[in-house]
Amino acid sequence: MKLKKILVAALAVTMIMGSSSMAFAAEQKGEGAGAGDLDVVKDSDVFSVVVPTDAGTTFDYIVDPLGVIKETDAEKYGNKVFEDGPTVFFQNTDAEVSPGEYNYSGTSNKLKAINKSTKAVDLSVEATLTGTDEVTMAEASTVTGSTDVLLNLQLNGGAAGAAASDTAAIGTSNADAEITAAIDETANAYETKYVNGKYVKQIKDSLTDDDFEAYEFWLTGKANASSDWADVTTLPEVNVVWTVTGEGAEAGPRVTLSQSGLITVSGLTADANVANGNTDIKYGVDGNLYGADNANVTWDTTGWNKDTGGTLKIQMNHAYNVYNGKKVNVEVKLTNGTTIKCGTVVNGL
Repeated sequence: MKLKKILVAALAVTMIMGSSSMAFAAEQKGEGAGAGDLDVVKDSDVFSVVVPTDAGTTFDYIVDPLGVIKETDAEKYGNKVFEDGPTVFFQNTDAEVSPGEYNYSGTSNKLKAINKSTKAVDLSVEATLTGTDEVTMAEASTVTGSTDVLLNLQLNGGAAGAAASDTAAIGTSNADAEITAAIDETANAYETKYVNGKYVKQIKDSLTDDDFEAYEFWLTGKANASSDWADVTTLPEVNVVWTVTGEGAEAGPRVTLSQSGLITVSGLTADANVANGNTDIKYGVDGNLYGADNANVTWDTTGWNKDTGGTLKIQMNHAYNVYNGKKVNVEVKLTNGTTIKCGTVVNGL
């Protein structure tokens, strides 16, 4: 019985101490602060389209309606290999070719627009002609069956690697030929990286250009073999301009040249600006480029700042009327070391 009393007493003490401990805890107060840390990608949408800036001689063409090039084994052209059949040729390569390949064929090399953006973009390709006084432009289907001097130049386009899905004859019922296309984005092409203290969207390292959606455009042509071409001295000059639009498309610097000789350099930033207009902006024809001459151009700098960038406009005056009917090329060297280019046939100087 004595042991039982001791156990009861011990239990009673434990209960009292526990009760006292609970009362002590209830009287305590605690306080704490926590700062929020937001992890997000601020620029989750990316605009990135790979397009050629200068077609070079891609769209230069040769008209051979009677097949004299093949008859003379292309001696005029260094005995290069010409495709059998076409009456209009484009140079595809100057290098030695394998059997079944050609230096010149009836199809120009294809230019490609690759959409590496996170959203779809729109592509517009426009082709115009100058100097059509001595020939009549025609649809491809109507070139033959007449004795008129008929020439067809056709703008073609389609998904990369596929046949043409869009075509337009140049200089026929409509003076300009235009094709448009939407280039979809490629799903799951980007991943999030933590770079230089921030989250950014980057293309996965495993992807190449071939993994992205792309659109190609090119020229073909045909000449009437039943016509008398002997008196033709001047053939039309073709000018092709391509434009990509989409969300964020104006984010980067770009240069355009209107047919009336207005050079517009837009999208300039503090990091990608023009330091010296007279030497960093050049233009000319036939590969001869010259710095902007203040005496022969009118500058509009109202939308531009030497520190923050913006938009520069330069209008050529009548002193450049020798450029009319010719393709004028423009090159702009930016302060970040890159160069942007464009080229247009001008007519209004």
